[in-house]
Amino acid sequence: MKKKIPTLLLLILLLTVFTVPAFAASNDTQALDVRITSPTAVEMKPIYAGDITAEVTNNSSGTLNHLNCFLSVFDVDRGLSYNVDEFGEKAYVAYPLSLAPGETATVTIPVKVNYVGNFRFTVTVLDLDSERSCISQPLTVHMLTASELNKTVATIVAVIMPILCLSATLVLFRKRKIKS
Repeated sequence: MKKKIPTLLLLILLLTVFTVPAFAASNDTQALDVRITSPTAVEMKPIYAGDITAEVTNNSSGTLNHLNCFLSVFDVDRGLSYNVDEFGEKAYVAYPLSLAPGETATVTIPVKVNYVGNFRFTVTVLDLDSERSCISQPLTVHMLTASELNKTVATIVAVIMPILCLSATLVLFRKRKIKS
């Protein structure tokens, strides 16, 4: 019995020493960090052509050599994700990165939005070596229609303009009759 207790304690100590690093390594989800730095939101009508800038940070203790950074687009109104090449030929490109420990890189993705609707743009970084990915916070893009008319003003103009044109025509017509 006396030999079993030290053996059992030694076994527990060995299991603890070898399993804690394994569980800690599987929980390392913050090795990468990506966030969109500009713009903070887009609300335009009808076309937006500009750059989306994102910062990618290596929070791990090792160098990450095979990273790919790319843009994703989700249409909120229709519940669809789009091929990014519809938003400009350079938006579809995957941008390769290599980061030393603690290093931050800036990625600029040019986009052109021609569609009306509500979109969420995200920047995703994929580590090809560890098959981990990191997704940025969404960028809200609200594209308005080319002409959003104020219905009250449109109604007033639609009623008053014909009356003014008719009145001007009648006044000019009477002045001609009076002269002749």
